[in-house]
Amino acid sequence: MNITPEISIVVPVYNMERYLAQCVESILAQTFTNWELLLVDDGSTDNSGKMCDEWSKQDKRVKVIHKENTGQADSRNIALKNARGRYIGFVDSDDWIEPNMYEAMYSVATQQDADIVICGYADEYVKRAEVYNNDNKTVIYTQDEAIERLIYDNEIRSYLWDKLFRREILGDEMPKGRIFEDYAIMPRWFANAKKIVSLHVPLYHYRQRRGS
Repeated sequence: MNITPEISIVVPVYNMERYLAQCVESILAQTFTNWELLLVDDGSTDNSGKMCDEWSKQDKRVKVIHKENTGQADSRNIALKNARGRYIGFVDSDDWIEPNMYEAMYSVATQQDADIVICGYADEYVKRAEVYNNDNKTVIYTQDEAIERLIYDNEIRSYLWDKLFRREILGDEMPKGRIFEDYAIMPRWFANAKKIVSLHVPLYHYRQRRGS
């Protein structure tokens, strides 16, 4: 029986064979299990595409899309067109997440009827980590409050990966061929959200490296 997933997790992949296993294995290890993983191979020239295919053979929840190299934003847009989940999450292919990340965020989303849930995170350097939003608070924002903080780029940042989105609010596509496409699209998505909840628990690990 083909069960519709509650969460679609989008991971764009381009030449990430060094880090990809840690990323994907952290998603496969989620305590919340009703998800689908969309791995979008953006014309990788290393073994990343083959690695994605192997995971899809091992777990039916893993879907692989192979495409020519058109960039990260286009990969995410294509994934969104193929996603089936009620909620959408994004993970970068060189990062990793805590085992309870999507269980915690989904619980908040459904209990609070939130359109966007934000979690804390850690900037991961080679020999140290800097942790943000680690006081275990749950903060509820209205649309206006959230957009104001998003514009000032302090309490709420325009990252894709620390958020869980209700599918219906993701109306506009990300601009193709540009860097910082998340900063371009986030105000539009927030403008479609009535309730935003921030969960101050660090659940995402953002790898800091050269070339990231």
